[in-house]
Amino acid sequence: MMPNGILIIGNPRSATTVLERYFLGRKDFKIYHEPVVRHIFSTKTPIVQSDYPPDATSHSILSQIYAENPDGNFLIKEMAYAVQDADFIDHLPPGMQV
Repeated sequence: MMPNGILIIGNPRSATTVLERYFLGRKDFKIYHEPVVRHIFSTKTPIVQSDYPPDATSHSILSQIYAENPDGNFLIKEMAYAVQDADFIDHLPPGMQV
């Protein structure tokens, strides 16, 4: 089965959090709130913890999330500045909505 995933990428104050909260309210989506941003901050301060290796890229983090959710609904909300791999959108899995 194809992943039923949604990737929301936006700038700060662009209403992406409003969309994320809508999906939180649905209760049928697993939500990933800015996993790449969290990883970037984890490399700068020990206060923030990341689930990914220190050398992880935005593409490898997003790919891991896709792999973890082959059959379920999931939403990734990410900041535009955090997605550093210019060609990541060309490598999204089939069925992924952006």
